[in-house]
Amino acid sequence: MVRNKRIVEINVKSGKEKNSVIFIRWILLAAFLLIYHSNTENRVSLLVFYATYSTAVLYNLLESIYIYKKQEEENFFTKVHVLMDIIVVCILSYQTGGIDSDGFIVLLFIILYYGVRYKPLTNINICVISILGYSICSIYSGHSALEGFNFGRLFFRNIMIMLSSYGISVVINEVKKYDEVRKNEFRLARTDKLTGLANRYYFEQKLHDEIEYSEASGKPLNLLIFDLDNFKRFNENYGNIWGDKLLVLFADIIKQNTRKYDTPIRYGGEVFLILIRDLDLKTAKNVGERIRRQLEKQGLSVENEEDKKRITVSCGIAQYPAHSRDFNQVIKFANQALKHAKKSGKNMVLNFDELELKPAETGLD
Repeated sequence: MVRNKRIVEINVKSGKEKNSVIFIRWILLAAFLLIYHSNTENRVSLLVFYATYSTAVLYNLLESIYIYKKQEEENFFTKVHVLMDIIVVCILSYQTGGIDSDGFIVLLFIILYYGVRYKPLTNINICVISILGYSICSIYSGHSALEGFNFGRLFFRNIMIMLSSYGISVVINEVKKYDEVRKNEFRLARTDKLTGLANRYYFEQKLHDEIEYSEASGKPLNLLIFDLDNFKRFNENYGNIWGDKLLVLFADIIKQNTRKYDTPIRYGGEVFLILIRDLDLKTAKNVGERIRRQLEKQGLSVENEEDKKRITVSCGIAQYPAHSRDFNQVIKFANQALKHAKKSGKNMVLNFDELELKPAETGLD
């Protein structure tokens, strides 16, 4: 199925990104070996360094497993892992030369990785902890005196950490602004401005996914078509403003009676659709009946009239794939049920099975 193929593609992409992160972590850890052996001002003996380095390798192995299996959202464990990464890097930086070590660069990668993925507050915390940890490990030398320590270099490197954090924060904010604009444009493109329901354009997009879901799960997809009774006459009598209020009222009733997995749509004018997955035809009809009864009972207070106007709606229902495996045909059958409801006195819900049609009327031989 196309839907399953998309899920596989997303999982493959996510897997490749995690593999890249894990690969970079091991490369950065290996860099400390080169830094130690190339630096003549190492703080500790070879034995002590390799004992610490072996612990760091074990930690990185466990961290790699966690990254590969974890979800991408930020949580308490994420903060713990950030803190552990910073501690490991600071200790190795101290052991490979202290202030003379180039290991502090790895802190910039930590800020980049965690800062881009999670909240701006996380990035600030990373920056503060990195500066404190690096400063303490750089200043501490095991001697009582700090004569000859290069505080200027430490200050410069802390500034670099701060600038990196600030730069990442700027990028995050710009990306979020762009993402918000893009989401808003996408929402407006698929949403009916008056009622807030999905529009016809979104219906044409969503229908494809719903059919794929129905075929993959083996569960039915119901189509309910609603048409407000005598809407044109209502508009002529009370004007477009009250006609719009009626449309908004009916849309709100639909929202109240549908699940988050259902897809309510304003198809155009006074015509509304609902795509309802998983339910049998009888239950889907009960949804339509509930919407019809609520509109009829609620009514609409028009202008200064005290009595609410009685408003009714008719509905036709057809089901995929029970009535047809061609959804265009399902739409046609639901329309036929709607027309029969209108001809039979309006203010009723009919499904296609309740009609007594000749073969020629259904388009089937």
